Amino acid sequence: MSGSLALHMLHAKAAIVDDVLALAGSTNLDGRSLFLNYEVMVAFHDAGDIARFTAWFDLERNTACPYVAKPPNLMRDLGEGLVLWIAFQL
Repeated sequence: MSGSLALHMLHAKAAIVDDVLALAGSTNLDGRSLFLNYEVMVAFHDAGDIARFTAWFDLERNTACPYVAKPPNLMRDLGEGLVLWIAFQL
């Protein structure tokens, strides 16, 4: 991809609390994920690890581009409606 920006999505969850604690993993930070789903978070306590984690996070944030959502069209509305209808029939 010479000359173009490679687009990717990062689905990791990260929380840098301070210089003493940072968290990373798959857990969504809501009640359902915290108490119902079995997901994993890693706690970073070492200052060097947190510094590297913070540097990585800053790089990701500085190279990120905003997502511009497209308004839904008729086919999307019909498709989502069909999926919901099928889901509630089971």
